[in-house]
Amino acid sequence: GTYKPVFLAALVDIAAREEGGPLDAGRWLSTEGSGVRVDLELVAIPFAKYYWDMAAAFDPRHTPARMADPDNPGRDINIVRVIYDEIARRKEEAACRERAGAAGAAGAGRGWKRGASSSAAADGAPPTLEELASDEMAGFRGRVVEKSIKPEVLPSLRRFGLYEVGRGKDSVVLDEEAVEYMRRNAVMLKTALSDLVAMHLEDNNPRAARGDHGEPEQVA
Repeated sequence: GTYKPVFLAALVDIAAREEGGPLDAGRWLSTEGSGVRVDLELVAIPFAKYYWDMAAAFDPRHTPARMADPDNPGRDINIVRVIYDEIARRKEEAACRERAGAAGAAGAGRGWKRGASSSAAADGAPPTLEELASDEMAGFRGRVVEKSIKPEVLPSLRRFGLYEVGRGKDSVVLDEEAVEYMRRNAVMLKTALSDLVAMHLEDNNPRAARGDHGEPEQVA
């Protein structure tokens, strides 16, 4: 599916991170012997960003029809549900702020202008990497790790020897040479991984691949 290439793309982003950028976070990165320990909470930032961008673009189906849950065929991979739950939470918070602002303005006897609910938080637009790295979204990052990365990704990629799972399964330890390779070849690797994701999505979303413009199927 898309989990493995998206996870690998997230690791490449971290290896090629900009100094001082949202992925250059000392609290989530450390040296361990000849390796680099990467906290899964850091991986969750670009990992979730990829999926949120895809959901906002055309809400693709990730799970092949042959692998669908017979009791709930509309259900897609866990990360999609985590993101839609977060969108719903952000919209509700924005609506609450709007109601509170309207009530306060009315009580003060002055006009009130639309504000919070027109923000990205209210309309479901993908957050930036900076927003995903913020303290406000710590709970979301935790859910991405616990519901998607740990159960769906770590077991399937570990056998390739790319990383060792850290103590408590809350981090991965990458070989320093592997990190340097990803940094030097980031563009090539990201292109190849993006092509893998695109091919998978085209197989599972034939209408989108043909250029049909019907309403996207909503995730149950």
